[in-house]
Amino acid sequence: MAQWNETAGMAAHRMRIGGVDSLDVVADGQPIGRITRRDIERCENQGNWLEAVMVRDLVGDPRDTCN
Repeated sequence: MAQWNETAGMAAHRMRIGGVDSLDVVADGQPIGRITRRDIERCENQGNWLEAVMVRDLVGDPRDTCN
């Protein structure tokens, strides 16, 4: 799980240490979406520094299981 106000770098680190490819994103304890390793890689490949990108900017629909 990742908080909406964390950086993409923090989420990427959490995925690596947890060995997972996606994390649910929450705000005030409620799910607001999902972030995937592919979302993070796409962001980084576009030249973004992951510590400057917020998780909330990469969130997909929590019901989308095809990421």
